[in-house]
Amino acid sequence: MALVGLGAFFALSSCTERTSPSPDSTIIKASMNSTTQQNIIQYTEEDIQNIKSLFELNEKSGWYHHKQWGNTWPQRRTLFADVNKTGYYSLCSNYYSKHGIDHEYIEAVVGDKEIKSRKVELTSDDHRTQKRNGKTFEVNYYSNYGDEGILEAIAKSNPEQEITIRFIGKKGVTVEEILDSEDRKALTEAFQLSVILRKENQQIGKR
Repeated sequence: MALVGLGAFFALSSCTERTSPSPDSTIIKASMNSTTQQNIIQYTEEDIQNIKSLFELNEKSGWYHHKQWGNTWPQRRTLFADVNKTGYYSLCSNYYSKHGIDHEYIEAVVGDKEIKSRKVELTSDDHRTQKRNGKTFEVNYYSNYGDEGILEAIAKSNPEQEITIRFIGKKGVTVEEILDSEDRKALTEAFQLSVILRKENQQIGKR
C-alpha cells in the first residue's frame, strides 16, 4: 500500500450561507513551518481518502468545506476553517449572539499556551456580519495565516484538555467560549487536510 510522508504528529481523528475567504487569499502559496516539517509520520492512501471524504470541495471556488459546517456559518460561538486546493487554510472566528461586539481578534487558551490572532480591520473583507432571525453573525477570516498558529495548536493539543476561545471586541468586551468538541475534531481534520494537500502540491518547506 502506498505511503505518503506528512508533517504532523497527531493521531487521525476518526445557517447562513457563507462565502469562502477573500479571493486574494487563494493565490497565496501554502507553507509549512519547520516544526511541522520535522515531525513526519506515514499516512496510507486509505487514510488520506478517509480525511478527504469528510469535506466537500467547491469546484468553482477551489475551497474544501468540512461537512461539520458545510457552507454555512454555525449558529454558535466557535471556530471553523476552510482549506483550498493548495493546502492554504483560513481559520475563522464565528461570534453568534443577539448583539455583536465588533470582535477584532481572538485569543485561544490551548494547554499552557495563550495564542493571540492578528487583528482584523472591521471595515475589511475579512470581517463580515449578518443579522438573521434576531441574531447577529460576526465572522472574522484570518487570512494570510493571521491565526498565528492557533489552528495548528488545536490540532496538536491534548484532547483531554478543554480549549477556551476569547472573542475580543473593539471596545474591550471579552466573551469566552469553550470550543465545542465536534468543532474541535473538525478543526483538527482541517489541519490534517491542509498538510496532505501541501505535501501533494510539494509545498512543505516552501515559502
